[in-house]
Amino acid sequence: MPRSALPNAVALNSLLWKGSALLGPFLAGIAISWMGTAGAFYANAASYAVVVCAILMMRVTSKGAGKSRSLLSETTEGFSYIVSRPVVLGVMVMEAAASGFGLNHTMLTIFASDILRVGAHGFGLLQSARGLGAVIGSSFYIGIGQRPYQGKILFVSAILYGGAFALFGISSSFIWSLFLMAMIGTTDTIWGASRGTILQMTTPDNFRGRVMGVFQLSNRGLHPLGQVQSGLVIPLIGAPAATVLGGLLVSAITLLAAWKVPAIPRFRWDNESIGEDREKARTN
Repeated sequence: MPRSALPNAVALNSLLWKGSALLGPFLAGIAISWMGTAGAFYANAASYAVVVCAILMMRVTSKGAGKSRSLLSETTEGFSYIVSRPVVLGVMVMEAAASGFGLNHTMLTIFASDILRVGAHGFGLLQSARGLGAVIGSSFYIGIGQRPYQGKILFVSAILYGGAFALFGISSSFIWSLFLMAMIGTTDTIWGASRGTILQMTTPDNFRGRVMGVFQLSNRGLHPLGQVQSGLVIPLIGAPAATVLGGLLVSAITLLAAWKVPAIPRFRWDNESIGEDREKARTN
């Protein structure tokens, strides 16, 4: 894939992934009404056959490494590379902050049942609003993904995400909360796509798999821990205050990362591509 097409590829991947939050509850409702809860789980399991078929149909043209190395040495080198690159490390810290302190299902369930008092139906609408925002954000990023100033896109979308998240915590209006959820979905998707684009642009081929593996670990692996901290904090200060605190922490960590690593908000993928090409030329 040419490097110029990478931002759009990341955005399309995000569109497919985030868009499922909008389509998934709708299909789940139809499946449950037709087949019951157990049947819906069976249908979901059967759907993975499509994934398996897609993997089997893939054809890899690049050749793998000629020599095999141990898992420990590969992992150690990967983490050493991340720590030695301030931009990569800063983006990883942002990812961990979003996963640990961002909006999760625990908070959303409490808001639907106890704060907004809209029940399961309202919870589904809140989830759908977030999914709709994700689709909007992915579509918007496809339009701006070719712009070289990815650092500014990341910084602005992160601040907007933290602000919308904090405002959601103090909202008592269901309509306003739906709007904020759509805003959260939009900014979260743009922020996530720009993080992925910057990491892929800055990482050479021989480290890209390990770096993106840690990136996914920060995303998927720390997200359940965020629900644990919500379960500990919410009983102490309440769901609204915990949500405001989470939004402020995400914004504060973003500002701290940008202050410590000014290359992040100034990042331009055209300059980084030139720099990486020179680095490859030196190593080769």
